[in-house]
Amino acid sequence: MSERGNKPKTGDVMATDLYNLLKKTGHPGPYILVGHSMAGITLRSFVDKYPNEVAGVVFVDARHPLHSKRAALDPVLKGQPYSPPSYWLTRLACEFGVARFMTSNAYAYPSTMPTESINVIARAFVPMSAPAENEEKRALESMSDHAAHLKNFDNIPLTVITKANKENREDPSFDAKDNAYIKLWMELQKEHLKLSTNSRHILATKSGHFVQLDEPQVVIDAVHELTSKY
Repeated sequence: MSERGNKPKTGDVMATDLYNLLKKTGHPGPYILVGHSMAGITLRSFVDKYPNEVAGVVFVDARHPLHSKRAALDPVLKGQPYSPPSYWLTRLACEFGVARFMTSNAYAYPSTMPTESINVIARAFVPMSAPAENEEKRALESMSDHAAHLKNFDNIPLTVITKANKENREDPSFDAKDNAYIKLWMELQKEHLKLSTNSRHILATKSGHFVQLDEPQVVIDAVHELTSKY
């Protein structure tokens, strides 16, 4: 894991850093970009800056740049942008062990056990990663505003994978707000498809937000579909 660096948290900066990393480590394009969640915002900058270097894109339940704004307008959701603690406050918490204490052995990604390697590694790196992670979250709205204007992937192949597990709706705690959230999320997932004239939509019917953990084969097959063309 690299150090934080001194560059601002913007989609353009992240795209340039990723591009330079790929080139300097001997990985020539074209690339197939696979992005989960927030990558639905940041990967737009990479495609915008280096379209000739992109062979295909796979969005894995990726966030849409207009999500917060649409949620704020919804009469049920009335969403407010999430603002995590500042970089320096998070860094202080990490240096004094608070962050490590809060991510104890009970912490685990969905559909995994706390003892699995993905969780052990995540907990181990919290003191290093948490400050920059929260900084990215604080910059999410400004990055979203920029990404909302990046609407053209031309005919670059785009696969949009969306969570579609209906079992959660049978939970007694599931309410109107949950329904409204799912409705908005699906509407925006379909809007992702407009980015490219060569797009397709896959519903992961056994998955929550972490499709790569709930149904990894769905993601693998989508990537293989794109790589088979080269």
